[in-house]
Amino acid sequence: MIPVCNCADGQTIQNFGGFEKCSKGIGIPTSITFNTEETVAGAVNGLILASETPNQAFFDSKYGNQTIEDRWLRLDGIKQYDAPPVDPNTQEFDDGSSYVLNKNSKEVSFVIVTPEANKMLAKVEASVECRGMLASFGDSFDNWVGQSDGVNFTGRKIQDGSFSASVIERTDGSVSQLVIKFKWDRSALESAVDYIAASSMDGYSIKNDTVDLIDARISYGTSLTSGIAFDLHSDVGGALNRLPLGGLTETNLEAYNITDSQVEAGTISEDPIGSYVYTYTVAISTGKDITIRPITNPIQKSYDCKDLTADKFKTSA
Repeated sequence: MIPVCNCADGQTIQNFGGFEKCSKGIGIPTSITFNTEETVAGAVNGLILASETPNQAFFDSKYGNQTIEDRWLRLDGIKQYDAPPVDPNTQEFDDGSSYVLNKNSKEVSFVIVTPEANKMLAKVEASVECRGMLASFGDSFDNWVGQSDGVNFTGRKIQDGSFSASVIERTDGSVSQLVIKFKWDRSALESAVDYIAASSMDGYSIKNDTVDLIDARISYGTSLTSGIAFDLHSDVGGALNRLPLGGLTETNLEAYNITDSQVEAGTISEDPIGSYVYTYTVAISTGKDITIRPITNPIQKSYDCKDLTADKFKTSA
């Protein structure tokens, strides 16, 4: 007698091929995450199945990792996902027989619809077009789809040199889109593809709970002995009207005196949104090179302040 399983909806469905047909399995890709194969410290950049839980804290530590090289990048809103099967390389003989020599790499392609496709292209190129990259998906069932070796759950390896991204510009007949293509590495076996079900992520939802960081840029205003003015903005909104980034205080940012190699204590005020003044607790002297930098980066799981570096500063007058 063929075994059966009881499905959540009360139906009873026969076992098929040794696997219960009750499982929904893997859905349609809706988001993609890119990350390096290894961390800077040389560890696997994924989930240790025996000791880590894929919950809010875990994903926050990955998408908001303070080590930029280890940070995960997520792109949401995948459309027109395609990964057609490919024929293997074979050798044919006169008697009509053939032998499989090796398998070709499967190519993946999809688009992301976004009004700022050019800006997204710049971010993707800076983060992904390098060697040793992995990719995993969030799917339509809110599963996390990658691969498992029984010890670690990770993304699948992208073939080095195969990644490309380009922009479809907005026209009368189409919206602005980012087109992404790459091939899976031959080591990324299809038989190793696995997933972590939404029900196993301790209440975390890849669809709803993943926060995508906004790149913060800084523009300095007046720098006096009493304080320094600066604006924070994103990359979008047009060259003369970048969207401001507000809501930060002295708990997020500090003024570093490059000249004297010390942090200058002070408070931050904001008015209007994105326009800040850092007022020193004790006045400094003229001629001091001051840079504004994050106390920790990223800030509030929202802003990536890697651009706030010591080579961007203003001298007090």
